[in-house]
Amino acid sequence: MSGGAPGQSEKTSGQGGPDPAEWRRIFLALADGGSERERIRAAVSAVTSIAPSSVSGAAIKSEDGSEWTLLAREGQGEIRDAQGPAGDELQRILRQSADGWLRLDGSSSLCQAFQVGEGHVVPVSTGHRAMGVLFVGSRSEAALSHGQREALTLLSNQLAIGLENLRLRRKLERFTEIPGPRVKERRGDLHHSEDRLRVLLEVNNAVVSELDRQALFRSIAEALRSLLPFHRATLALLQGDGSHLQVLSLTSPGGNPTFQAEGGKLSVEGSVAGQVIRTSQPVIRHDLEKEAVAYEERMLREKGVRSYVSVPLVSKTKVLGLMALGSRSPGVYSDDDALFLTEVGKQVALGLDNMLAYEEVQELRRKVELEAEYLREEVLEAHAFGEIIGRSPAIRKIEEAVEQVAPTEATVLVTGESGTGKELVAREIHARSERRDHPLIKVNCAAVPRELYESEFFGHVKGAFSGAVRDRAGRFEAADRGTLFLDEVGEIPLELQSKLLMVLQDGTYQRVGEERVREVDVRIIAATNRPLEQEVDAGRFRKDLFYRLAVFPIEVPPLRERRSDIPLLAQHFVEQLSGDSAGAGLNLSRANVRNLQAYDWPGNVRELRNYVERAVIRAPSLGGRLVFDLPGSGDGPPVTEGGREEFYSSEGEPTVLTEREIRQREVENLKAALDRSGGKVYGKGGAAELLGLPPTTLSSRLKRLGIRSSGG
Repeated sequence: MSGGAPGQSEKTSGQGGPDPAEWRRIFLALADGGSERERIRAAVSAVTSIAPSSVSGAAIKSEDGSEWTLLAREGQGEIRDAQGPAGDELQRILRQSADGWLRLDGSSSLCQAFQVGEGHVVPVSTGHRAMGVLFVGSRSEAALSHGQREALTLLSNQLAIGLENLRLRRKLERFTEIPGPRVKERRGDLHHSEDRLRVLLEVNNAVVSELDRQALFRSIAEALRSLLPFHRATLALLQGDGSHLQVLSLTSPGGNPTFQAEGGKLSVEGSVAGQVIRTSQPVIRHDLEKEAVAYEERMLREKGVRSYVSVPLVSKTKVLGLMALGSRSPGVYSDDDALFLTEVGKQVALGLDNMLAYEEVQELRRKVELEAEYLREEVLEAHAFGEIIGRSPAIRKIEEAVEQVAPTEATVLVTGESGTGKELVAREIHARSERRDHPLIKVNCAAVPRELYESEFFGHVKGAFSGAVRDRAGRFEAADRGTLFLDEVGEIPLELQSKLLMVLQDGTYQRVGEERVREVDVRIIAATNRPLEQEVDAGRFRKDLFYRLAVFPIEVPPLRERRSDIPLLAQHFVEQLSGDSAGAGLNLSRANVRNLQAYDWPGNVRELRNYVERAVIRAPSLGGRLVFDLPGSGDGPPVTEGGREEFYSSEGEPTVLTEREIRQREVENLKAALDRSGGKVYGKGGAAELLGLPPTTLSSRLKRLGIRSSGG
């Protein structure tokens, strides 16, 4: 009647509940934590760590149903006995919560007993026995998140398994005390057989201790082998929409006691497995040579199986799948065996339900951590340029395009040279879309090693390849219900583009090393500095993928084509980078503006920011003046008029050159480069090399300006 749960931590970890190490400690306390009362105390303590509230509690009835244990905990205080309602009232609450969560208002006797204004209860029950409820209460109305509900359901299931385990042990101990003659009399009784009780206990121990489905199944098979002969054991779990089963089989070739695992898929439609799932009733085949009716039975017969028994795995109100045993001999399994295996199946189903809930909670946690990891990277980059800044016609055109496409689900392809701000356009689209409350996840396709593309996009399972030491969610999964930004999409290897196309078409994918098909709801925004039409013509980019991505194209012009924005951008960066430093209050001079606008900016906005940052760093040592060492500019002291310096702010002078003058200067510069290179665009000594531009960028620019080259 005393003692708390050993090793219980009071820390909280958000909506997903305790971390994996803490879950393991909780599981151990519930599975092997002493008396029933001590295990209930451990569960009440864990409730607080999952859902911090005014009061957490439990109401658990004794094995014979004659008494109830009511424990309560206020905040982080001591766990105490509670004066609760009568057993009949508690039994009514237990019946009402049988199908899942139950909300109680302040008039409920249980809320009054715990002195709270509202409460939620989750049933503590095995597949065939209701034991009580866990309680979460608050003095003010407070909703539980999906993650908290999942974690509390996981906790209640684990408590049920722990209590059932303890009670099975006590029953087995009482049974072994029965005098020998009475044991013999009861050997044929399915529910009181010592051997079968021991097997149930071993199965329950496996359910309590194993959190890996393959390890759990192997332990269950080993426990069953001592009582029921078999050469093949099968565990099949329903997947996705329930149309097929994921099969895990353990086979013992040649009678070898060492089981080997094999997997596959099985359709529910037209199979005996589907019959077991639909009816929730076991199926026995005494001789497949005579009784095989479905395609999977003929396959079993070809593998040497002559008889088998298959039972459903029913967890509370839902069917998770089935478990089956098969033998090479005919007539091995009886109706009693099917009944016993059904009882085992209830325990296995509860354990699997628990395991699946645990996996979901952990997956949610990994996804949150993954999103946080990506967001940390994105936040650092997001502050590199600030918001989209500019007043030029080109910027206004981009803003109009963003306004048009953001509210839709259309895929967007953002094109433009490197450093023009394509990512900012993607962020603005996401921020104005219906997905803005969900993550924007970025993948730099050029930075992903070829051999890791699939893992980066779709994730992998532990052991899928060398170095895969744990399951990992991919970026598609992290972006679920949000937006995935594929930067430099033209860098994706041709042989991997088909897998990306499949996700865009079907909304489904598979992790590397996993057969499970997952669904995802993601909007795609792609960006590239390559001319993808030319890449398609050259056979380096799939045409069908290009059309999927380019539903709504947006071109971001280079900085030299919107020179009127240069002073605004430069002054913004000056203010952003100087901050509270000694360089605060710096402004651009008119000479600065002329020099900045005269330069062609091959690195675009990114290059401009770098030069501004360098000038801000040097300004204190130059008497508070901004000096830009641009190639060929000779940016010296600021121009003075009337003995004073003229500075430029974002509200100051207009640009020095008109758009027509800028365009004419660019055309003349390009023609001069072509003349010097003899009309050669590509290769050593070509115009692209002279201008310091990628050949594809130069070709695109020449085409846009209507300039023809005479060379290659």
